[in-house]
Amino acid sequence: MVERRMELDRRYHRKKKMFKLKAKLAAAKDDKERQTILDKIKRISPWWQMEQERRQKQQQQAGK
Repeated sequence: MVERRMELDRRYHRKKKMFKLKAKLAAAKDDKERQTILDKIKRISPWWQMEQERRQKQQQQAGK
């Protein structure tokens, strides 16, 4: 049960961190700052995609 608790704690912490990073990304002023934040997000969650990119890929797949 201790391992499960540790796993859940990691998940909750990752979720909070992602929320903070997404807020910083929305407030980023220049491309360098934006890229730094995106790199951090990708390190935490390698399969994460921005909403716009995700929608474009879904539309492309639906069009095929």
